[in-house]
Amino acid sequence: LGPFKPDHLKVDITQGCGSTFTYAGQPFGITVSALNALNAVTQNYDGSTFTSPNYAKAITLTATGSGTSAGSLSNVSFAASAIRNGQGSITTPTFAFTNKLTAPTSVVVHAVDGDGIASIAAQDGVVALRSGRLRVSNAYGASRTALAVPVQAQYWHANKLWVLNSVDSCTVIPYKAVSLTNFRDQKGAYMAGFIPTSANSAYVSGITLTGGNGTLTLTPNAAVTGTVDFAINLGSGTSDSSCLTVTGSDSRPATVGAALPWLQAQNGGAGVCAGSGFDRDPSGRATFGVFQPETRRAVFSREMY
Repeated sequence: LGPFKPDHLKVDITQGCGSTFTYAGQPFGITVSALNALNAVTQNYDGSTFTSPNYAKAITLTATGSGTSAGSLSNVSFAASAIRNGQGSITTPTFAFTNKLTAPTSVVVHAVDGDGIASIAAQDGVVALRSGRLRVSNAYGASRTALAVPVQAQYWHANKLWVLNSVDSCTVIPYKAVSLTNFRDQKGAYMAGFIPTSANSAYVSGITLTGGNGTLTLTPNAAVTGTVDFAINLGSGTSDSSCLTVTGSDSRPATVGAALPWLQAQNGGAGVCAGSGFDRDPSGRATFGVFQPETRRAVFSREMY
């Protein structure tokens, strides 16, 4: 008897960041199930070499709906051999926006197999997409204690501005992705590195975001009054792509990329350093021995009697 065909397919989405959303360009998960007319999985729809005959067919995934005009779906090949007992999963698809400055949108993922069996509209998958970036701030602190540098995940809002992405509690950046350079004393002269540039975990922390906010902790190995520039390598290479200019006796140390390119943005790239796309890593400056900018410091104060 046979061959047998399922009644329809079902597409389930595993969002790239928690259960709420996926950054544009971030991989997300797709599970396709072959169902009968009662919505039960047809387990004979199998493409493994251990099953004979094999009724599974290669599945093609496409993006549908109004959100598809914002970009394109990639890495959607789904071989029949990947299907076991009526279900198959992949974790490599991405949907990239053509323009980084795109408001949140949803994209419907539709499936169809080699026999023309397709997912029905009510059981297509939906990817909730946001365009994201990682923002860091300059920080000031005491000369002998650890300095907390604010780090924030943001997304491009429909009101055309970057805002806190309060639902990002998935982003984790290893300490080895932090690059330190341009060590300077209070007069701007070169000073030997007071934080190991190899990103030793005793002096440079990793970053874990909760509610979109996190902290990079920098700890000097001696009392010092001076500054150091830092960048976060969000790519996959050994060098960050920030717009920091390395001068004097300093160098840009090797890092281990965090592999989070979907959080790169302009970060000063337009007209400041080579390239003007949204492909730059965030950077900032940490100042030790100064609690706030010089223009805001009080030289002397007293109460009035």
